[in-house]
Amino acid sequence: MLPRPVFRFPGTAGIADTMSLIEGAHCFMGISLHGNITSVALGRRQVILNLNEQSKLDGLAQMIDAEDRVARQADEIVARLETAWISAPAYDVITLMQARLDQHFDHIAEIAEKSAAQRPGRVPDRAELLRKIERLSREVELLRRASAVTAQRLIEERSAMAEPFQAVRDQLAETNESLLELQNLRDDSDALRAAQRKHELLLATRTFRYTARARSYYAKIRRIVG
Repeated sequence: MLPRPVFRFPGTAGIADTMSLIEGAHCFMGISLHGNITSVALGRRQVILNLNEQSKLDGLAQMIDAEDRVARQADEIVARLETAWISAPAYDVITLMQARLDQHFDHIAEIAEKSAAQRPGRVPDRAELLRKIERLSREVELLRRASAVTAQRLIEERSAMAEPFQAVRDQLAETNESLLELQNLRDDSDALRAAQRKHELLLATRTFRYTARARSYYAKIRRIVG
């Protein structure tokens, strides 16, 4: 269905054969990321076949400014091929990418040179290694002693702080007892006031006033009987 002669890579083609085929082709179309990269590097036109929405292929298309040459559906292939056929090879993109790659690898080389320069120029002998081990052993022992002293100091500080804390806790306990006693006294006072109020109400009743004479006779009788 394509308007131009199209050739498919045989499955037995190796890397060298594949690169030769891409280099001799007018246009390359495929889903292979490396195939598309090779076609760009060799200055060949290409159509990126991205039928399964691979992000790496979309990223390549954005990098080489070929988003108009990405076929996402089968019915887009012919139109994308026609676009690629009449497009000029992106030599300016290749030049820019090569410059960026050169700068990147130069930076890696600088890092490697600095790292190599910071390495010791020789391997220490056995006697020097033993001296370093002895020095490190002394430092470790000093650290252990310092740690033991610090732990003992913390224990002493905690013990010293425990006494005033105990005194404060005792004072709090005494205060709580005093508060309970005051609460009991307040409750007793409330009960006394309630009884007094009830007595006052009783004295104020009409019945209490009417029975005053009877109560006086009753008191006399009690004194005589008693």
